[in-house]
Amino acid sequence: MYGSYSEKRFQNVLYRIAVSLFTWAFHLTVVGRENIPDEGGALIASNHVSYLDPPILGAASKRELFYMARDTLFRPKPIGDFLKYMNAFPVKRDRPDRGALKTAISLLESGKLVLVFPEGTRSHDGTLGRPHLGVGFIVYHSTVPVIPVYISGTERALPRGAFLIKRAEINVHFGLPINMEELRSMPRPREAYPKIGEKIMSEIAKLQARYRKDPGGK
Repeated sequence: MYGSYSEKRFQNVLYRIAVSLFTWAFHLTVVGRENIPDEGGALIASNHVSYLDPPILGAASKRELFYMARDTLFRPKPIGDFLKYMNAFPVKRDRPDRGALKTAISLLESGKLVLVFPEGTRSHDGTLGRPHLGVGFIVYHSTVPVIPVYISGTERALPRGAFLIKRAEINVHFGLPINMEELRSMPRPREAYPKIGEKIMSEIAKLQARYRKDPGGK
């Protein structure tokens, strides 16, 4: 998936440069970074308001992130190559993509951090949407911690339909790991998937409410 050792080293360098640039370019406040495990796989589940969310969350995290991106974004080769160097892998949006879900699970079980957006698409107005079943599939069929995240401000830096990035104050709140033991033990996976997604979005909503009450997280 990631090519030769030298290519992977170049990819790591490019990733770190990009993350450093995003950290420098925005007034980024991060709360709860200590909730991300120092090692081992973990699923980072965030709300989604802008195309900037993945790189900003990469900058906010203390470890390298892998994430899904819509397959059509990979078709212009230069953009596709850049996305791959930023640890993105394609997912089909027009139908369930079990291959992409299994890739996410494989990365998690190999000790990586994987970023997912349970809503599946960017919010138009910041309102939290309903989760897709895919996040439930990933959680049910993996054993790693699930970390909820709320991100705010990227919708001002790069709103839907915009092409120019503006400087903005951006806040990222990482929550405590969600206890998924009961839902993972449900005997019928298809009944568990939506419940898992709903629980994740409920935890993200709590982070949103906490942020709006206390943006600094103090």
